[in-house]
Amino acid sequence: MAEKNQPPPNPVKTDPEAPSQPVNNNPQKKKRRLKCYAILAFFTALVTIFILIFSLTYFRLAPPKVRLAQVTVRNSTTFIGNKRLSAQISVKNTNFLKYEFGPNEARLISGGVVVGKFNFPDAWAKARSTARVGISAEFSGPIGGGDVVVTAQGTLHGKLRVMMGFIRRRSSVMDCNFSVNFTTNVVQGLTCR
Repeated sequence: MAEKNQPPPNPVKTDPEAPSQPVNNNPQKKKRRLKCYAILAFFTALVTIFILIFSLTYFRLAPPKVRLAQVTVRNSTTFIGNKRLSAQISVKNTNFLKYEFGPNEARLISGGVVVGKFNFPDAWAKARSTARVGISAEFSGPIGGGDVVVTAQGTLHGKLRVMMGFIRRRSSVMDCNFSVNFTTNVVQGLTCR
């Protein structure tokens, strides 16, 4: 019975006029809290928009366009009767990154027969620009006079460095047709796909 008359160890004092939960009626704290939430929401939206734009433009890696341009044919200085082709290859890089390409081989085909070969040299195309590289090839095999249709085919393999660490490899195909009159050394109708 003595235990029933003792007060509890931690008596709870209750005020009948005090609310059960403390209420913060300070309008400045509420205004500050709302301002903090607004700033946080603004920066979250800004970072989301930045990542979206960055991924749709910068990381959209397309293969460059390879074309043959300024083709000239002249007599060879090494072999009597042979012809030498000089041309300029343009590599149009549409990416926001530098495109580095290495030595790749291309063929000159006439009538289903390989009549010459040339190599793409080691070079690079700056971001959003066109690189122009000169090449030369020796026509080998029997080449008749008159107009001869020549097809230049090759694959250009290269790489794009993303953020100085990731390497993305892209390849482009060059397929150009032109006709050459070997008696007058005139090139006509250069078209590339």
